[in-house]
Amino acid sequence: MVEEKVCTFKARDEADLQYYLYSEGNEKNKPTIIFIHGITAELHHIRQFASKAKKEANVIIPILRGYHPNLIRGDLQYKGQYDDDLEDLCLYLQSIDLQNVYWCGHSMGCGNLLRVLKKETVSKLSEGFIFLSPFFHPTLPVYNFQNSSNKDLNDIYELKLLKSILLYTLHQFKVQIFSKTKVVKVPDDFHENKLLHLSFRLMISRIPDARMLNTLYKSKIPLFMMIGDEDEVTNATKLAEWWKGRTNHPYKMQKGHNHNTIISEDSNVYEVLDWVKTIFDKQTKVTSEP
Repeated sequence: MVEEKVCTFKARDEADLQYYLYSEGNEKNKPTIIFIHGITAELHHIRQFASKAKKEANVIIPILRGYHPNLIRGDLQYKGQYDDDLEDLCLYLQSIDLQNVYWCGHSMGCGNLLRVLKKETVSKLSEGFIFLSPFFHPTLPVYNFQNSSNKDLNDIYELKLLKSILLYTLHQFKVQIFSKTKVVKVPDDFHENKLLHLSFRLMISRIPDARMLNTLYKSKIPLFMMIGDEDEVTNATKLAEWWKGRTNHPYKMQKGHNHNTIISEDSNVYEVLDWVKTIFDKQTKVTSEP
């Protein structure tokens, strides 16, 4: 039996975008988790999550534009295209009767989630949002690169910091002529031992407006945040304090886990599934009441 099913949906620009589907049993009677990857595709870890969760939930793993090997690589057609693609995916899943949608983001994928959370169509069709080791915004004072020169991070992500700061400043003033400039090199999940060069336009399309960070408390949709206390990218204690100061939605700090094991270790997968099941059972009870 094939564990991973490759599916496509049509975006508003008529592009056929791919996603991986993991599911076991009746798809229509389970919650559906859409898992958005971070600055790298991290397919190894996300596939482990999906394989462990597939009995309890349908797991959808979109291959985002700029990462997919058969589409334009390292760039988008326009700033904010991810927002439209994810909205189109959400509508498509509704059309094939995959209801009870929960969004799960890892690292920079959590920025994508905050961006689509404000879209009315997505918020109406979604039951919950899960943030794993979230990288919400570069100005948030909880990230380790802000306080020191982290060689491990620099080895993984060749971020042209000064260029990025300049382009972000220009972006604030609506200057777009440098949006195609490549600012990041990351490991390429689809070509072994190669790097993928990401444009500023792609990166800025994964970061929410900073003002959204102060509106989490307004969310009527259930939210859940989880991070490992050994996270290499984020100071977990600072992030937990920041989260508590912005919202009453729950969070968990997992002892002994880092930036990527927060996705794939059994105990963490079950934490996510338990939270989803709690919300799913409440929603099912509400809709079944006369």
